[in-house]
Amino acid sequence: HQTEPRHGPAVGGLADPLVAPQTVVVPPPARVERRMQPREPAADANNPITLARKASVAELLQIAILPNLPETLTNVLVARGERDVLEKVLQNKTATFSRSSLTTLSELAPSDRMIRECLIARRDLPEPIIERLLPFLAPIAKAQLLYSDSPFSEDDVQKELNQASADLVSAYRNGQMLLGIDTCLASVDDGKMTVGEVVMLLARDIRIAELSAFIAARLGILHVTAFNALSSRLDHATAVLVRALGCDMRALEAVMVMRGRCGCREARETKTAGYTASKYTTDEAVAVVARFDHIARSGVETNTLAASINQENTTPEALLFAA
Repeated sequence: HQTEPRHGPAVGGLADPLVAPQTVVVPPPARVERRMQPREPAADANNPITLARKASVAELLQIAILPNLPETLTNVLVARGERDVLEKVLQNKTATFSRSSLTTLSELAPSDRMIRECLIARRDLPEPIIERLLPFLAPIAKAQLLYSDSPFSEDDVQKELNQASADLVSAYRNGQMLLGIDTCLASVDDGKMTVGEVVMLLARDIRIAELSAFIAARLGILHVTAFNALSSRLDHATAVLVRALGCDMRALEAVMVMRGRCGCREARETKTAGYTASKYTTDEAVAVVARFDHIARSGVETNTLAASINQENTTPEALLFAA
């Protein structure tokens, strides 16, 4: 006698041991997707940025002259757009500006003389911002902007040249035949070498003191003028100097490579400086370099455009705007 297997629980609710227990699959709870909303920071009435956004013009003027003003605050001041405030904050030498704020100001500069003058007087403008300003400036204003970095005095440059002369003597004693400045100048005058060839030769050997002396002699400017332009943080200043010599792109590229090896410039392609130099005719470059020399010879502070304007005995607008 066989008993049919039971399907389901036995009488009394007890499981039948002969029947495999059924597994009850419980579906997982539905997953609820929640987008986390960023929590808004609690408004702080004493936060300087909050205050600046709501401040009166008189209060903004007080903020604009604070020492070591950070980008977060200058961004607000520039965005507010109050002209008197912009003048004050641009004259604040310890204030720092973001690239976006400087871009905004450079876009206003062509039609606003005050902003132009204040930007020209600053010493912390990145080269892309300077590139935006230059097309609208006359030679004297370009010189003020480009010759802003002139850290070396005549004594400093003379020491560099003395060291270069000592290195030349040492090279002769070791059997190296390096051309001195007088020989380079004579070779150009005699037609044995071109100006560009001399520039490439001196740049290749990283002889910056002698290269600046050669350029100074060719252009009739002070040695310190040429040295500061060659060692400037701005490629544009060096490019104008080389362009004034009438050199081609090969010479310019050699000088830019030298500057990179000397630590005068950041690593970047030399095409940028070449494009910059190509915007100038030789005569235009000579005019700007002559203004470099005017600044060096007169001892005028490069951040005081008015001093140069008074010496030139002409209108500020004519000096600031390119013809």
